[in-house]
Amino acid sequence: MEKENNGNGNTVLLTVIGVATLLVALVGATFAYFSATITNESNESVILTTAAPVGLVYQAQQQIEILKAQPGAQGNGNFIVKNPENSTVAQTYDLDLIIDTNGFSTALWTEADNQTNPKLNNEINDPSHAEALKDQLFMTIGVTSDRTATTDFKLFTDAVTAGFTLGDASKVTSKESPVSAENPLITTATDKVYRNLTDSIATPKNFKIVNDQRIEPNEIHTYTLNLNFAELGIPQNKNQGVNFQAHIDISDPKSVK
Repeated sequence: MEKENNGNGNTVLLTVIGVATLLVALVGATFAYFSATITNESNESVILTTAAPVGLVYQAQQQIEILKAQPGAQGNGNFIVKNPENSTVAQTYDLDLIIDTNGFSTALWTEADNQTNPKLNNEINDPSHAEALKDQLFMTIGVTSDRTATTDFKLFTDAVTAGFTLGDASKVTSKESPVSAENPLITTATDKVYRNLTDSIATPKNFKIVNDQRIEPNEIHTYTLNLNFAELGIPQNKNQGVNFQAHIDISDPKSVK
């Protein structure tokens, strides 16, 4: 009886010790779990810096100036638009042709004009010349880029929509081949647009050349201008002593993706 009791006592004691050991293990594990920490030695986990666009450069390289012009006179000019090399983003811009002064007329020289201006050419125009007199003063605009293909320019869509005609005005009229029903305007050029500016009354004062034209960083767009006072081979007396002045306006620069 004593041995059995002693055996039972030993069994109970071992059981208690085993449970106590398990509790210690659990408590130790609990402490270890809650003592874990997370450290972050970086003050900025996300960094965003916005681009600061550099202003576009608009620079006239050659101004058109024709003084005491006679029929057949032409003048050439050009200017550039540049997105500087230290610019970090592509940009867009608009160009407009602004007419400041236009005294050109399609009217015929009459006998009354001879009486008023006896010192001028007294040859009276034949009414059959009326159609040709509509076409005397033309401006042609072309564009190239050191990077962009010609087809990427809005010049050939916006300018035509705004009233320009696709082609080259230098091919429109000449002394040998004035414009007529039999000899219509020649518009075979595909890298320029032109505008007939002869009629100061009907000609608007503002023409859109390009709208939202894209230009990449360090890209240069070179625009060429030609002003052509065409020789028609007939009296053009109405346009003696008149002036034409215009300028190109750049506006609405924007940063784009």
